[in-house]
Amino acid sequence: MSRVIHYLFDATLLSVAFSGARRVGGFEFNESKIENETIRSVVKQYFGVGDWLVDYGIVTMTKYPEYFKRRS
Repeated sequence: MSRVIHYLFDATLLSVAFSGARRVGGFEFNESKIENETIRSVVKQYFGVGDWLVDYGIVTMTKYPEYFKRRS
């Protein structure tokens, strides 16, 4: 059981890293190359988790400007 949790955590971190690369570097995964509709949907959801976590982190950081400041 602990191994499954470990792999889920690693997959989530990887999704967040992909989200950061997409936002900062302008890279985007080309989901249209995936022919299977079910797998394409799972991949979109997987990347959506990373986007949601990054958005949540940004919102949380804006609530605490004394600890986090924006770069000019």
